Amino acid sequence: MSLFSEKLLRTFCKVVEHGGFSGAQYDLGISQPAISNHIRDLEIILGYRLCERGRSGFHLTDRGQQTYERCRKMLIQFEDFESDLLGLRNTLKGSLRIGVVDAHLTNPALPISTAINNFFDRENDIEFQFHVAPPNELELELINGTLHLAIGPFTQKIEGLSYQYLSSEHHSLYCGASHPLFNASSNKITPQIIEDHQLCLRSYNTHSGLELLKGKGQTALVSNMEAQASLILSGKFLGALPDHYAKRWVARGDLKALKHKDLSWTSDFHLATRQSPAQREIIKLFTQDFLNLISLETSPQETSQS
Repeated sequence: MSLFSEKLLRTFCKVVEHGGFSGAQYDLGISQPAISNHIRDLEIILGYRLCERGRSGFHLTDRGQQTYERCRKMLIQFEDFESDLLGLRNTLKGSLRIGVVDAHLTNPALPISTAINNFFDRENDIEFQFHVAPPNELELELINGTLHLAIGPFTQKIEGLSYQYLSSEHHSLYCGASHPLFNASSNKITPQIIEDHQLCLRSYNTHSGLELLKGKGQTALVSNMEAQASLILSGKFLGALPDHYAKRWVARGDLKALKHKDLSWTSDFHLATRQSPAQREIIKLFTQDFLNLISLETSPQETSQS
């Protein structure tokens, strides 16, 4: 019989992913003392220290990092095995963890809510989690198994993931109603003039055309779309937003797109999953539900990085 229980390994992985015991207790549904006991028991079995915890904070030892990477791989394989067996039943059973970028609700090309509705019309007993994060974080969570499927503007294809093209999203550079450029004539809007004004950039959006202006003027970094919209609406910053997201403020006269061919661009959205010889039935079903709702454009429809 194995010395390692799934409970001990899963507890350890959750502690690592939450950066300590505090966040992990809510995810696991157990107390911090119980988590501490599980980590201690695992360290006794292994015969070495996995992590340092105390006043100095939580951090992994070198062996703890190696152990975490092996534990994640094992748990992913176990989940796939469990799902395969449960898939023999008539009722869908298992877990489904989906990640999406922010501001997706206003994007008409991403009918995620409808896809979720269609998916859960089936008889099921599924543990469902829905997570919103920047694209780079979503890809990392796919790799480590925290997510099963993610939707976002993934620009750098990661080894071990498969990408399904979905649609393109148009972005423009916007200013608020109190910004000096709001009433400027269109022939005065040039990249050179933009350099004289403060920009706000999303920390993960380095692929945009605005990266050419970074370092030429004062910039503010934000972590999500709502924070960026707030800074633009203040009238002190210029910033790029998807047109579908900015539409409500444009209609009210609170925002204006600065029209210039070099100050707008498109980003391609993909549906990403981990590469697997036999993808879990639950993931395949949701993917198909989603793809059935959208019109795929005439471009290479599926790419993989291996």
